[in-house]
Amino acid sequence: MGYDTTSGRYPQDKEIAEVISGKLAKAGIQVKLQALEWGAFYDGVKAKKRAPIHNIGMSTELFDADNTFSLHFKAGTIWSRWNNPEFDKLVDTTRMTLDEKARLQTLWKAGQLQHDEAPMVFLHQISYLYGVNKRVRTGSRPAPSRSWCGMPR
Repeated sequence: MGYDTTSGRYPQDKEIAEVISGKLAKAGIQVKLQALEWGAFYDGVKAKKRAPIHNIGMSTELFDADNTFSLHFKAGTIWSRWNNPEFDKLVDTTRMTLDEKARLQTLWKAGQLQHDEAPMVFLHQISYLYGVNKRVRTGSRPAPSRSWCGMPR
């Protein structure tokens, strides 16, 4: 069985995939690991030619489940390998719902379906470290009362 991973896209992505391959082998599942640079990996995603097992990072700068649900789990997207019409309908509903409480309830239902059917296995969370120093001038500074990339000031 094939197992595709990126090499150099995420911190220690290839090394993590090697560890996972070893764990799968101990469980009796033999995989052929292929480490690809990001462009080649993404070309395979667009062509729907990724191996049955592959690593991918998911994040959202919006801090809203819609982004991840719509891009990675809704049928017909380049990332999704799951087809659940009920889930898709819930995601579509959240995209047209302005009432925050109703929207959150719908997202929770979609999340429960995702949990129950497990179309993807979540393995770990990568922590990125960002530093801010007044001496560094980048042009990107958070407003005094706001957070930057979700990080409190």
